[in-house]
Amino acid sequence: MSIPRSVLDSVGRREVCDFGVEFAERAGQELLRAQTQGDYDIVKKADGTDVTTTDKLVNKWLIDAVKLQFPSHGVLGEEQSVDPNAEVLWVVDPIDGTRYFIGETSPNNEEFTFSLALSVQGVVVFGVVLAPRLNKLYVAEQGQPTRLNNEVIKGVNRDGSHLNTKYGAMHWQGAEPDLQYLSKKFRASANNTYMGSIALQFCRVADGLLGFSAFPGHNAHDIAAGIIIVRQAGGRVTDLKGQDIKISPAGNYGALASNGLVHEDVLCEIKEHCAAN
Repeated sequence: MSIPRSVLDSVGRREVCDFGVEFAERAGQELLRAQTQGDYDIVKKADGTDVTTTDKLVNKWLIDAVKLQFPSHGVLGEEQSVDPNAEVLWVVDPIDGTRYFIGETSPNNEEFTFSLALSVQGVVVFGVVLAPRLNKLYVAEQGQPTRLNNEVIKGVNRDGSHLNTKYGAMHWQGAEPDLQYLSKKFRASANNTYMGSIALQFCRVADGLLGFSAFPGHNAHDIAAGIIIVRQAGGRVTDLKGQDIKISPAGNYGALASNGLVHEDVLCEIKEHCAAN
């Protein structure tokens, strides 16, 4: 799925990229401050997952900043949205990997991120993912290679057998489809990894550290920034049926990011598993 490059330019390429990176750095500073000082409260959402007051604060910051600088744009946020059906849409996940942020996985509490993307007509044209504890800032824009800490990323890993590739997969009780079985197909335990931030998994696909990452969730905020980060690093992203992903409040049927070589094999395994179950 693509749009003419002139569409991105028409919304202000440099203004968009500068805004996105500067806001990510601001958000990252707040995440570090709040986590270090324990300066947040935790409540349960309707689906039973945790949300912090920091999530809500940063989401609100973005809405206010977009309203000021890009008044015609909408915001699709995990915690709050404004005009989410707008043609030009900022998509934000204030804290991806909340369990890591609040320390439930201590001492491995670095695997959380802030992610922000811009979509035009449902297509992601800019994305930034910041892992503040890891000091890693991934940035991608349409037509340019993905960058990590302002250096062009090495790109996806096209070496090795797909059966032995290291991968990431997310699963939770009630997830559909349940992706735990992938370890039986991809020779497993030593090479799979389950991290708290799907955005960070996608970035590690882009950086060649993972062969693929599979995600059964349906929300655009989880994957929007990661989509363009992987694609501009030479990888491939589709939903779990192999279709292009269009960003919208309606969501999507999961996501698969890969180095491209293993993509069809993983899709085939997921399709066969779903048919049998």
